[in-house]
Parts: sequence; structure tokens; C-alpha cells
Amino acid sequence: MAATCDGPADALAHLIGAGIIEARATWPESFGILANMATGISIAALLGPGEIERLALPSNVKYGTAIFSRGGVEFIRVDDETAEAWVGGLSGTILEGAGQRRRTILTASANGLEWTCAGNPKSHQIFCKHCVALALAVRALNSR
Repeated sequence: MAATCDGPADALAHLIGAGIIEARATWPESFGILANMATGISIAALLGPGEIERLALPSNVKYGTAIFSRGGVEFIRVDDETAEAWVGGLSGTILEGAGQRRRTILTASANGLEWTCAGNPKSHQIFCKHCVALALAVRALNSR
């Protein structure tokens, strides 16, 4: 059964509890709450089994998988903490991964996985098909 997380802090707590990342506890005086500050986080660690499926709608998993499978991810830069790429721009049908090309970024931070896609309005940051395709490409790079 997949874990349910209510925001970045809960997701981070899940990753720490599962032993995927290490943490050190701090007590921010201004907030009066216990916060877990992660150290040494990588994108690969944040994209463990089932995580893409948890973040994205099933349709975006399907479309993003098609984009990735057809080679629709062109890395701009990639390291342990950031992956930036042009994603999409393929011809054909939507089910085949066709659609507009978008600049997409995945970042590992102390808050967990963060993402930006040029196709998402600023107030609605869904884990879209472009994010799924980039996440799958990052996984593929790390499995080599």
C-alpha cells in the first residue's frame, strides 16, 4: 500500500522513516515546531518505487511514460540534486506522448522533491506528464 503524505514535511518524514535519507532534528524558535532538516538528498532517492505514481494522476503517468519511452527527454543539465530538460515535442497522438515541448526541472531540497514545468500555471503545480517523463529519465540514468 502506498504511503499518503499531507505535504512536503510529511513526505520528508516518510523518506526519513523509510531510511531513504538521513535527517537531523532542529527546533526553529520562530515556528515553535520540530522540523526535520534532511542532509544529502538526491533526486534518485526521492524518486523511489511508487513515488511517481503517488505524485501524478494516472493519465499523466501514462502520457509521461510514453514521452520517456519515445526518447522525448533532452537533458539540459543533471546532477544529484537537479535535473533540467526539454521534455515532449513529439508528433503523433497524446497516448503516444505527443504534445508541446516544455522546459521541466526536478530539484531535491530539504522540503523533498520540488518541480517546475513551463506548462503549469504558477498557482497550479501538478506533477504533469512532462515531470513524469523527466523523473523516469532520471531513474534510468541512475540505474546505469
